[in-house]
Amino acid sequence: MDDPFTEATALKRRWAVLARAIRAGYVIAVVVAVAWAIISTDFLAQGQVLASLMRPAGWAFIAAWCVMVVMLGWLWRLWVEWRYGVTLRAAEWLHAQAMAWSGRYLPGKLGLMLGKLAVARDRLGWRKVGRSVLVEQMAFVAAGIFTAVLLMPSYLVEGFDELPRWVVSGWPIFRPLIAAGTVCAFILGLRVLDGITTGETDEGGAHPGLGRRVVLLGLYVAPHVLVGIAFYALVLATSSGTVTPSIAHCIAILALAHVAGILAIFAPAGLGVRELVLAAGLSPFMGFQESLLIAAALRMLTLVADSFVAGSIAITWAAAKRDGSSNKDSA
Repeated sequence: MDDPFTEATALKRRWAVLARAIRAGYVIAVVVAVAWAIISTDFLAQGQVLASLMRPAGWAFIAAWCVMVVMLGWLWRLWVEWRYGVTLRAAEWLHAQAMAWSGRYLPGKLGLMLGKLAVARDRLGWRKVGRSVLVEQMAFVAAGIFTAVLLMPSYLVEGFDELPRWVVSGWPIFRPLIAAGTVCAFILGLRVLDGITTGETDEGGAHPGLGRRVVLLGLYVAPHVLVGIAFYALVLATSSGTVTPSIAHCIAILALAHVAGILAIFAPAGLGVRELVLAAGLSPFMGFQESLLIAAALRMLTLVADSFVAGSIAITWAAAKRDGSSNKDSA
């Protein structure tokens, strides 16, 4: 008769081998997807776009973008701790964030969950990872709408011919109402999610109170503001016009572009969608062609920054694999 313990051990080892294979395949897919995004883009033919990489403002944006990625990873870790009572080590959540962020270049946004699942599955399980990523996306979108609505200048709203005139004329009144509605919608969305996951409180988790939910949304505003300020500096450095948009204008349209990129589910990393929103948002101050060039420069800079993130995946994965082999040999 077979030993149940031996069979369980063998099954566990087979699952571990399969998990490592999936993880390796995911890393390869991410690297290929990022490389394809760089090679296939037409922006490489634009000398003005490439020149932006040599400007201090361009490198400042790359730095701000990388800091934003780390901030978003920390905020995900914070929610995991608040909601599920699981404290992830820095090495865990940084690795998970790098995997998930680079996974944005995979179709259908599935990489966002698969990246974190590859690292945090053993600590959280796939259901909790999936729901935490859903909350993360809800918070980022809600914070982006909140930021854009509060900072969007009235003259920019007047440029949207599709909006009814009564909305444009009453924008000073609608602005705080829409911002408050966004906060309420986020809190309501979390409550709906709580109703679906009530049983998880028996596993050591808890439902964070209203105060923590509002704080979480407020913290998600910071990444939008950070990269928005860096984008404003880039616009000032690359624009050829004498009149440039305000810092509030730049933060608002970039936040709106990020929201549009996330909601465009089948556009990897929001490719094309974000550029269109940015070009339309900058066009009141410059020609559409120049606006599109600046949007293209921003995409190139984000590709460089995301390549740094993708590179960190390969480095940390290789280091973890080497350490694991060393520990096994010493045992």
